[in-house]
Amino acid sequence: MHVLVIPSWYKNPENPMVGTFFEEQARGLMKKGCKVGIFHVGFKSFSYKGPLLKEKYIDNSLLTYYFNYKGRVPKLSRLNYWSISRKAYKDFKNYVKENGKPDIIHAHSVFWGGIIARYISKKTAIPYVMTEHLTNFISGGITEKADLYFARQVFNQSAINIAVSTTFKKDLCDKLEIDKNKFVVINNMVAPIFFDDFKEKKINSNEGMIFFTNSFIDERKNHKMLIEAFADFLKSYPDSKLMIGGNPIGKENEILKKSLIKLCKDLKIEDNVIFLGSTTRQEVKTQLTNCHVFLLTSKFETFGVVLIEALAAGRPVISTNSKGPTDIITKQNGLLINSWQPTHFAEGMKNLIAAYNSYSQVEISSDCRTRFGEDHIVGQIINIYSKVLDQKNCNKVGREFIIG
Repeated sequence: MHVLVIPSWYKNPENPMVGTFFEEQARGLMKKGCKVGIFHVGFKSFSYKGPLLKEKYIDNSLLTYYFNYKGRVPKLSRLNYWSISRKAYKDFKNYVKENGKPDIIHAHSVFWGGIIARYISKKTAIPYVMTEHLTNFISGGITEKADLYFARQVFNQSAINIAVSTTFKKDLCDKLEIDKNKFVVINNMVAPIFFDDFKEKKINSNEGMIFFTNSFIDERKNHKMLIEAFADFLKSYPDSKLMIGGNPIGKENEILKKSLIKLCKDLKIEDNVIFLGSTTRQEVKTQLTNCHVFLLTSKFETFGVVLIEALAAGRPVISTNSKGPTDIITKQNGLLINSWQPTHFAEGMKNLIAAYNSYSQVEISSDCRTRFGEDHIVGQIINIYSKVLDQKNCNKVGREFIIG
């Protein structure tokens, strides 16, 4: 089976950690015998005057095509969608000449992967599967009528759509008024590296607790609440540390990070909070090995990949009830906090530490592998591909899907 993956964002020299889960899923498909190509379109601003790169390379056996197109003209969404899709289709035809015609296309997120996949599918009759990840549909970041119209077109004309969590499926269908039978739920998978070199973490009476969080620094991730909760927790466990992985993207979030550093100083906890900056996969793995508990205080998550990375390492997790994590957290692996009050989150931290030895880290990791491991998730995806191809000429595609 030849699968063309069209991600809406992907790793690049400026940020090698962007879209790593797309790459990991593609490599998982390759392990199952699929021929996989990555077809990624990057964007420059409309005023950009430099060269527009087109690159083709083999990334550790993964065929990768990367194209730079100019970004959208403000307020001309329809023209931009058509123009960018037309350029992508031209490059797609070259891909086919060099690698053969894909059996199926798997786009990740409507803008722009889904827009391009829909255009190619209309031209070639190659079916496409659509996985959505963006919180913007629910958080209010996508409001233009043209954007919402084309999103509905992409979802309604796909062979089937995948939502990464149960709550996200419901929210997407309600927001965009799409038949729920056009969606199935397949959670994100955890990268195999997080299961490697498993080590239990014990509480040492001679040291404080070590907490870790990892995400881009922006308002949605709610680091302010996390820091305030940790400051409260420190009153009971003064030698504890909070390790914060991730960097801001954009000037607004750079200002936010500075305000968070100032907050730590104002709370007199700057020696207990360490900002790690951008972290590689291996660095995240090391931090998970060293920490006792992983924390997440997001206002909204479509799923929460960072949580399953922690569970793979055997670490219990604490998260706000930001929707997506309800597919992940159980009584056996952590706590879901139904509040955005720092004191309530801090209380959850204290309760988990008090019961720390009751959490089996071996069972946490094993359960994570069963539910979110590569074999299980990739197997579900291939099952979807097979059903789509078997029903390619049947207009009932998407109405009777059973994931097994």
